Amino acid sequence: MDISKIFKSKTRKELFRLYFTNPDQEYYLRELERILRTPVSMIRKELTRLEEDGLFLSKKKGNLTYYLLNQSYPLFEELKSIVFKTIGIQGLLREILGKMKGI
Repeated sequence: MDISKIFKSKTRKELFRLYFTNPDQEYYLRELERILRTPVSMIRKELTRLEEDGLFLSKKKGNLTYYLLNQSYPLFEELKSIVFKTIGIQGLLREILGKMKGI
C-alpha cells in the first residue's frame, strides 16, 4: 500500500474511520451504504482496492459479501494509530475542540 494514497478519497476516509473504530465488525455493501451515505459503487471500488492491498478481507455468508479489516496485515497497528490521530476519534475530538474558543 502506498502510504501517500492512504486517505486519497472521502469514501476511504469514512471506511477507515468506521472500521478502525470498530475493528471486529463486519459489514456488507448495502449496510455500508446506509451508514456512510455513500453510493455502493464508490464503496465497492475502495474495498476492492483495499482487499487487493491485503488490508481488508471479504467473506460470503449466504448471498451477502461481508468486509472486515485484516488484523494480521503487517502495518495494521501503524495504520490504526495514524487513523486515530488524524480521522478517527482523536482526530475528530482535536478538530471539534480546535474550533472552540479558549481551548
